Amino acid sequence: MVAGYAGEEEMFKIKDRHKKGGKVDMCQGLREWMEDERNEGKVEGKAEERERMNQLIVMLTAQSRVEDLVRAAKDTDYQEKLFRELGI
Repeated sequence: MVAGYAGEEEMFKIKDRHKKGGKVDMCQGLREWMEDERNEGKVEGKAEERERMNQLIVMLTAQSRVEDLVRAAKDTDYQEKLFRELGI
């Protein structure tokens, strides 16, 4: 089941890293793999959020809404309101 989710190539990497005396410590390997996946998700989430903010900056600047931009930088609730308003 795990091999199907993770992919056969990833499972071989886990096995190779955690061989001990002919046995494979799959529990440790899976913990590390899950941590790697979480970290990758965090990086992707930050990049997506940065892109949203860049879009907001461009759109508000084009509309000469500098005060809204400054407020959005200080107030995340207002920022979210602007994201919804502008369809970002």
